[in-house]
Amino acid sequence: MKRFLASTFAFLLSLCSMAQGWPGHDHSVMLQGFYWDSFQETQWTNLEKMADDFADYFNLVWVPQSGKGGSIPSMGYNPLYYFNQHSSFGTRDELKNMIKTFKQRGIGTIADVVINHHETVGWFLFPPETYNGVTYQFRSTDICADDGVKNRNSCEDAAREQNVQLSKNNDEGDDWGGMRDLDHKSENVQKIVKAYERMLIDDLGYVGFRYDMAKGFAGYHFKDYNSAANAKYSVGEVWTYDIPEMKKWIENTEWYSGVFDFPFKRTVEKAIHDNNWTELGKPNTVVSDTHYRRYIVTYVENHDTQIRKGEHGENINLNNGYMEKDTLAANAYMLAMPGTPCVFLPHYLRYPQEIKKMIDVRKFAGIHNESFYETYAKDKAYYAITTKGDDGEILVVVGPKANSLPVDTHKYKKILSGYHYVYYADVASFGSKAWISLPGGKYQGRDLKVRLDAVSVDNNVQLAYTTDGTTPDLSSRKVAPGTEVTLPEGRTVLRVTPVVNGKLGKSVTRVYKVEDFKPHTIRVYVNADRVGWNDYVNFHSWGGTQTGTQWPGEKVTRTETINGKKWFYKDYELKTADDYVNFVFSTGTDGGTASKNQTFDKNNVKETSFFDVSPEKDYVGVYFDSGKDKGPKEEHYFIDNLTPVYKQKTIRIYVNTEQVGWNDYVNIHSWGGSHADTQWPGDKVTDTEIINGKKWFYKDYTLNNDDDYVNFVFSRGTVADAYQSQTVDREYINKTSFFTISSVKEGDKFNIQRAASKPTPTGISMVHENLGKISADNAYYTLSGQRLNGKPSQCGVYIHNGKKIVVK
Repeated sequence: MKRFLASTFAFLLSLCSMAQGWPGHDHSVMLQGFYWDSFQETQWTNLEKMADDFADYFNLVWVPQSGKGGSIPSMGYNPLYYFNQHSSFGTRDELKNMIKTFKQRGIGTIADVVINHHETVGWFLFPPETYNGVTYQFRSTDICADDGVKNRNSCEDAAREQNVQLSKNNDEGDDWGGMRDLDHKSENVQKIVKAYERMLIDDLGYVGFRYDMAKGFAGYHFKDYNSAANAKYSVGEVWTYDIPEMKKWIENTEWYSGVFDFPFKRTVEKAIHDNNWTELGKPNTVVSDTHYRRYIVTYVENHDTQIRKGEHGENINLNNGYMEKDTLAANAYMLAMPGTPCVFLPHYLRYPQEIKKMIDVRKFAGIHNESFYETYAKDKAYYAITTKGDDGEILVVVGPKANSLPVDTHKYKKILSGYHYVYYADVASFGSKAWISLPGGKYQGRDLKVRLDAVSVDNNVQLAYTTDGTTPDLSSRKVAPGTEVTLPEGRTVLRVTPVVNGKLGKSVTRVYKVEDFKPHTIRVYVNADRVGWNDYVNFHSWGGTQTGTQWPGEKVTRTETINGKKWFYKDYELKTADDYVNFVFSTGTDGGTASKNQTFDKNNVKETSFFDVSPEKDYVGVYFDSGKDKGPKEEHYFIDNLTPVYKQKTIRIYVNTEQVGWNDYVNIHSWGGSHADTQWPGDKVTDTEIINGKKWFYKDYTLNNDDDYVNFVFSRGTVADAYQSQTVDREYINKTSFFTISSVKEGDKFNIQRAASKPTPTGISMVHENLGKISADNAYYTLSGQRLNGKPSQCGVYIHNGKKIVVK
């Protein structure tokens, strides 16, 4: 009997190893490449520009649902179309270009797939879609029979009233009353979903799926769908903290999909919230189970849990403020653990260097999704684990007292530390391997210095290195560990290999792009409305080339009003590439009041920044001893580091209509953002400008904040007939743009081509004319389009009254 059970278990394991839900022994690190309402920041074109920065650190990037939603704007969770891939984040072509660029940089793109529910027109109408000559359309009989019943939003009554037939099958999982839940037992639903997912993989180039609301239908469908699409990666949003339920879900997919470890996020959050880091040692996560960790994606924050503004301006998820306090420690712990870690984009943008270094350590050790880890030490103020990778073992300590844990320095070598976290390398486990202190990426300044080091059991180790990407050998340049090498301007592929007794060890590679630095001035803004510092703010500054101020710093009264808020500000000059400024903000005097009304330090400020002093405080100087607090309890304010605050600007929208023959005017119907909807068919625009020999209709729009934008439809005609000659929508425009209306139609609407920037000038044709004022414009222009104040005095070729003239 025992032999039978053993063989059966081995057979089941072999089935698991063949499953396609997530590769085994996988070293991938994933990035969630968006956050809630990141419509502008994570446009496909903007993400594509980040590909070089992502390339050496993230193997997978999960992007927003890319199909057209049922609202404007839409995060994609109300899909109205599957095959129409024009979304709030860009066009289909922009999406394909982004995915292609990612692939060229070695990055796989994960699609956000929303197939539990579907938007409709009214209660039951699904729009038809045609793809590759086949028309697909959901029917009312594809809607679960009990849709909405659990949420008291039953469509059964509406179906009865409208004499519409629903499916005979009830919902297999959780109901969501906001839209129509699809019956995945329906052959029509299965046919459409499979065609849709094959398009995502085969046509657009995605490598896998993140399934939204994966508890909404039975697990066995995921095997069917993933197999049909040949998806390499699959992870479900199984939003529960019930660990057995999550494991059962994975089993129900027959190991064809992984899950996000919601209990992991909650455990990390609880450790920070309770100031009790021993919580991390409890078996409260799915990734702690060796049989399942291959299929686990860990995370500490995402678009659903982040602190954000609600529909009516209210704050949402404020309980996550504790995660904000220890973002770095949370990520340091996650990136040292097995499973596939998923970094949240706002965390990466806020701490790019720190998170890159953490990923460097993970890759240095060769940690993968099935790595073994165990507790090393724990206390209320810290938690430590060791994790074994393919190349060595690391020790990570997180928590307020991370640096206080006694560590055997003969066994462990510290390779990285930061706010509430430390990484050590187990020297013996690595043998000899090179380590480079500086993450790869783009840097400013001449003579960039990079420290070369090694984790080696032999004290006589040397480091051979090259800067052209070739593999170092025994004839390469050699330096001692701890040596700084200087990189030139331009692109450098630095490879370093340890040399011990004439033998080469394990190498490490970094790619750098160094650009020349130019001294410049940054401006530091502080808003103190929430703490009532209305008259002034003390700026205590030091660091870099700055002359430190005497506490409590300079009393700053100069203010600027931006978006209705008062900002105290001061300018600082950065003189070198590695220059920076540190700050403490306060109110009061040196007599003691400033110390009681001060913020925490804000270090390494290198660019114009906006800081908001939070009313929330935390203790400093608190010591932990067997769960009891003792010592001074001096309170300091937290500082919220904000994204740059927007200053109002004007953008110009240009439209060329030559292909469709709209010569006299164009209607511009606009809406969205802070802009009032125009009445259809919009403003009749006749203002034109000649650029590069082409006539462009144009109109100006004012953007009032970071998230502001304008949507457009262009047309010709009146209220009654403009519908017959209109374009497709162009959404989320937040910069001066040039659009050409194509004679090619998408359905019954004209398509629009968008130039990436101003049309490229070619010689003389870069002439700007206001056609309405040609006779009045007697000015002279240079060939580059610069307007002169009078007749040119220097010899040369100029533009005058729309013609080229020669001044001798």
